[in-house]
Amino acid sequence: NEAVNVLALKSSKVLMILLPLTLVFGGMTIARNFDWKDEYTLYKTDMEKSPDDCRIVQFLATAISEDMYVAEPDTMKRKEMDAESMKLLKRSLEIYPKFAEAMVEMGRVLERRRQYQAAVEIDKKALELKPFNATANNNLGSVYITLGRYRESIPYLLKSIEVNPNFKFVYLNLGNSYNQLKVYDSATANFKKYLMFDPENMDVKKKISTAYYMWQKYDSVAFYLKQVLAAAPNDLDALNMLGAIYLNTKQYPQAIEQFSKAIAINPNYLLAYSNLGKLYYNSQQYDKAIDILTREYNIAPRNGDLPYLALSYQKLGKMDLALKFEALAKQVYSDFKLQ
Repeated sequence: NEAVNVLALKSSKVLMILLPLTLVFGGMTIARNFDWKDEYTLYKTDMEKSPDDCRIVQFLATAISEDMYVAEPDTMKRKEMDAESMKLLKRSLEIYPKFAEAMVEMGRVLERRRQYQAAVEIDKKALELKPFNATANNNLGSVYITLGRYRESIPYLLKSIEVNPNFKFVYLNLGNSYNQLKVYDSATANFKKYLMFDPENMDVKKKISTAYYMWQKYDSVAFYLKQVLAAAPNDLDALNMLGAIYLNTKQYPQAIEQFSKAIAINPNYLLAYSNLGKLYYNSQQYDKAIDILTREYNIAPRNGDLPYLALSYQKLGKMDLALKFEALAKQVYSDFKLQ
């Protein structure tokens, strides 16, 4: 019994010690939950307590430049957010000049502000410190795409995927670069990899369609375009491209149907007028070519299809009108002349 009493006494002492600690830390947890309204509020509270913690300052900047920025529809307020996040990121780097993560976020904001050369420089500094940072590699590749330096972007994008194969946006950037370089097999392969993460993304399906179209893989173009049109029947670009496939494969009735649909949806959609006018000209339906190209001309007088209008009038023997539109066409294409 004495042993039991001693044990009970020891247990009660432990309990007495633990109870105050539990109350203290429990109170801290409650206080922390009170701060947790959103990441901005949390990190702002933390920064007030630890103003010289470079990581907390960077976290606050990122909460502004990413979460809050995306949710804010007002353009002026977005600019103010970018300015605030840049100020915080500079502060973070003043505290610790070799803080690569702050440089990465700064590069993202600089690119968005169209300060491309500055973005390149800060991304390169981040990569000197952390060569295998997936985000920094992707960001630098993205800036190079914006600058039209597609070939330079590819090694950085490939490195980003090597580090993080699940970084879906890198596949999109790679597809865009390869597409611009006319390496269509690699472009379509990377767009398809992106779709593995986001299978219902119609914009990417349109990108795949465009790449296949330039690659002249018309069956594959139609496969993806029909998916786009099933989801968005009034998508003008998809209708026009599907019509262009039918035009290139000489399926004229189907092509006319798609171009006509696009014009019915938007009477100012010039690409459909242009393609339909060329279809009628190439199929020797000159009256119809003149009708559709005249409608296009009335919308956009300096549009590039004036030569087809002049040639159509020539084919019908209406030389006064043919010469009139030849002169107008020469203002756009100085070397154009009637046949």
